[in-house]
Amino acid sequence: MALFCLHCLDNETDGAARRAAARPAHLEWAGGLGPVVRMAGPLLDPEGRMVGSVFLIVQHLTRRADRELADLGLTTRQWLLLAVLTKAFPDRDPASDAVVEAVEPGLVRIRLTPDQRNLRPGSLVSGPTQMGLADRA
Repeated sequence: MALFCLHCLDNETDGAARRAAARPAHLEWAGGLGPVVRMAGPLLDPEGRMVGSVFLIVQHLTRRADRELADLGLTTRQWLLLAVLTKAFPDRDPASDAVVEAVEPGLVRIRLTPDQRNLRPGSLVSGPTQMGLADRA
């Protein structure tokens, strides 16, 4: 069984307001993860102000599940990340846009093959697309 920690920081300029507005949906989403979430709570700065959230997520798969995921070309860590992303971004299919290539302690590598939705004039990848990938990592 492996444990993963999601360490989510607020936007520095309007994070508190955005967090307050998103709180009901956030609680519903987190509650929907069920027993996968072992602990969740606020991240506080030294003055005690909330600056984000933390989730401790358990990965507990059987050897059979590991083999079946390997047949799909996925590691259990990639599967867990895709499961969380699918819950977090239900209107988007993370597998169709970005491919999780590596998940290691201190590293997540995601590859995107951009299409017209992600490109700006000159075939440059848009800033929102780049930031979205960084957020997902």
